[in-house]
Amino acid sequence: MQQKGNSKIMEQENSNKSKILIVDDSMNNLKLLSSTLKHNGYAIYIAQNGMNALNILEKVSPDLILLDVVMPEMDGYEVCKKIKDNENDTIKNIPIIFLTAKVDKNDIIKGFQCGAVDYITKPFHPMELLARVKTHISLKQSKDMIEKISQERKELIHILCHDIKNPLGAIQSFSELILNDISPVSHLKYISSSVTSILEIVDLVRDIQKVEDKSISLEHVNLKHSIQTSIESLTYQFDKKNITPILDIPDMIYVWAEPVSMIHSVFNNLFTNAIKFSYPNNSIKVSYKIESESFVKLSIKDFGIGIPEILQKNIFSINKNTTRVGTNGEKGTGFGMPLVKKFMIAYGGDILLLSQDENAFPQEHGTEFILTFVKAVTA
Repeated sequence: MQQKGNSKIMEQENSNKSKILIVDDSMNNLKLLSSTLKHNGYAIYIAQNGMNALNILEKVSPDLILLDVVMPEMDGYEVCKKIKDNENDTIKNIPIIFLTAKVDKNDIIKGFQCGAVDYITKPFHPMELLARVKTHISLKQSKDMIEKISQERKELIHILCHDIKNPLGAIQSFSELILNDISPVSHLKYISSSVTSILEIVDLVRDIQKVEDKSISLEHVNLKHSIQTSIESLTYQFDKKNITPILDIPDMIYVWAEPVSMIHSVFNNLFTNAIKFSYPNNSIKVSYKIESESFVKLSIKDFGIGIPEILQKNIFSINKNTTRVGTNGEKGTGFGMPLVKKFMIAYGGDILLLSQDENAFPQEHGTEFILTFVKAVTA
């Protein structure tokens, strides 16, 4: 019996459909429930006893569990309690609907006390079953989305508190020195620089909010002009390390994007990182490729220290710390790359990272970001 449940795992594990685990010791009930739910677009996993169900949950995370109450060895109440006591939040938060022929109020209350969200009486009516399943899967998806957004907000606030604290501390220290005539007025430039850092962090947060609110408007943007504008705004950083930008971009390529964020968030972040992790007296190459009639690929490639493989998989994740010190001790906010990813997705494109860390590839190291834009046709 258990092998049948495991074969179902292999059959359905790659499905993008909402997943439902049905736990019932009656094969007739399993067949009827499976047929009804499969016909309505759900991916189904089956278990004929509580232990089999718990084993499946170690490999699969369903969106909903339909759980029979009366089963041998381990009844539905005990199975439900074990699931809700699980240390893994992903498992314990799966909604459970009891399947029961018991309609006694005390039995129903016992089910809710165990952690079930609903119950369906046997024999079930297909329309009632589908309505309850749809409702609780929708509720779970909404809850998951809210929790994801909440977690991202917490991580963002954590990053902000950390990154704003340093420039604020510098402002306070230099202000006190100047007020006490210990430090020359020329140190005001450090205060100004710290204020600029804080404003940049605030602007990044606003940019992230724009993307999440889907309030950006796309238009035809000249690719070469936007890149040149970004490079000009970073002239000081390029000159400070004697980094030479090398452009191989035609004049008349247009893409769909929002011009302000494209220049100041996407390109500025990528060029700033390329400069930060390049050694002095080096270059950054910018080239393009027409992927098809619909897409343009833009490559921004440096020959710096590269990105360790352990950091590459999290480089676009806002809740993972991937910030590092540059070749001249430069610091960053830590969430520039997630912002770039968000904007590229909002433009209808994407971004790919290719990097070789100098420790692993001492002869040929560096980082390349490949941006895919939707090509804009102009008259």
